[in-house]
Amino acid sequence: MDEQLWDEEKRVWYSYSLQEEADRVLNQEQPKIVQQQVKDTKYYDILGVASDATPADIKKAYRTKAIALHPDKNPNDPEASQRFQSLGEAYQVLSNPQLRASYDLNGLDGVDEKQLMDSAQLYLVIFGSERFENYVGELQLLSMKDSLPQNTESMQDYKNLQQAEAQMKYKQTKRQVKCALHLAKLLDNYLNDTSENHHAFEISIKSEAKELSETAFGGTLIGVVGYVYQEQAELFLGFTKSVTAGLGLNNISKSAHVFANQYKVLSSAVKMYNVARKEEANIKKMQETGNPGEMSASSVDTLMETLWNFTVLDVENTLRQVCIKVLKDSSIPYETRVKRAEGLYVIGQIFQESQKSAEDALKELTEKFRHMQ
Repeated sequence: MDEQLWDEEKRVWYSYSLQEEADRVLNQEQPKIVQQQVKDTKYYDILGVASDATPADIKKAYRTKAIALHPDKNPNDPEASQRFQSLGEAYQVLSNPQLRASYDLNGLDGVDEKQLMDSAQLYLVIFGSERFENYVGELQLLSMKDSLPQNTESMQDYKNLQQAEAQMKYKQTKRQVKCALHLAKLLDNYLNDTSENHHAFEISIKSEAKELSETAFGGTLIGVVGYVYQEQAELFLGFTKSVTAGLGLNNISKSAHVFANQYKVLSSAVKMYNVARKEEANIKKMQETGNPGEMSASSVDTLMETLWNFTVLDVENTLRQVCIKVLKDSSIPYETRVKRAEGLYVIGQIFQESQKSAEDALKELTEKFRHMQ
């Protein structure tokens, strides 16, 4: 059964083909939440798109305007920060199927602004991870945030919940398949490299790693990607790579690593909840006085820690599935998949060698976030 995968829904083992799944998933129509009548167009106007704009149109419009309206590029404009904040709010609502449906139906009354991410942190996460999109896809922090209804008291709420869950599942599967296709293509370069000890391939990956690790966010994220690549390569290669992998000890290490990351997410989320409660009084006071104010240093630290821990867990879980798709693709000869695993191990090593410490990178991200407030 080692060469087959388990279908949790159908409860059967099956032979997996990446190309067959890609043909099915990438050509499949995305599940849709029934479009409601548009009551208000403010957010559409801010982004400069029509009320029937596609998710791709909305994403493209945000990225273009976010760069142009960023406060750092408009230092002499006292209204730049507010326009930037409004842009972020509009994007978060319209890029989220559930929030968009609520907004279309109820206008601004259907949007709880307290649940929206600050535009500064949204910008950091989006543009910090942009270079990694081929490797990790769109982070769930961006595609999933606030996508589920707050309750299911009515039948319509329940239907919206089902629709949102179906769309989230589709987006995650599509994300994994697209990343797997990119990784398989990257590993083809290893298979086709005829230089001694795959020297040419290593040079190209080192160059890629240098570019990916230029930003603080990238410098930490590349280590996460490298860790999973090396972990999955060792699991596939077994004794041919290391004794610990052959004995299955890597599975124990992996389980401990996953549990540790899950605990970090839970712990930081609890801290973030406590911080949010403390900040509520401060926000109310700022609104009453009309002073914009800014988050306290401890709040910013906790926020960035929470974002980072959630991102690590999301990326690792996603990439494990990506690697399985690449290494368990039964349409590819086993000997070729062994070579793929060897190339995956090389990439993992180089990426980990290029990583920055999470502590230093978080400090840099925190400073940028404070500067953007």
